[in-house]
Amino acid sequence: MSRSGYYHLVAEDLISRIEDGEFTPGDPLPKQIELAASYQTSRLTIQKAIQILITEGYVYVKKGNGTFVKTENKQSSIMQSNINECIGLTAKFKGYILYTSVAADELDGVYLLGTQLSKI
Repeated sequence: MSRSGYYHLVAEDLISRIEDGEFTPGDPLPKQIELAASYQTSRLTIQKAIQILITEGYVYVKKGNGTFVKTENKQSSIMQSNINECIGLTAKFKGYILYTSVAADELDGVYLLGTQLSKI
C-alpha cells in the first residue's frame, strides 16, 4: 500500500502495533498529545492518522474519553459494511432477479464469470 504523508506512516505503525497485540481490544490508545510527542509530529498529523484507523475499522472514539481499539476485527467490520450495502441494494432492486455465474478454482479462489439483471 503506497501512501504519501507522514500521517499514513503513523497510521500504518499504529495498525501494526494493534495487530501485534501491543494494544488489545478495548484498550485506549495513548492521548493524542502523547502520540504526537512519541512520533515527533503535530497533533493534526496524529488526528489524520487516527481517522485512517477509524475508517479502516481498527479504533473508535468516545468523545471526551479517548480513542479505543475495537473489539471486532477489521475483517468483520468490513464484512458488516458490505452486508449493509447489500441490504440497501436489495431494497433498491426489489422486483428484479440477479443471475450470477461463478467458477471456483482450488488454487485461485472464485471468479465472477458474468451477471444478468432481470425484472420479475
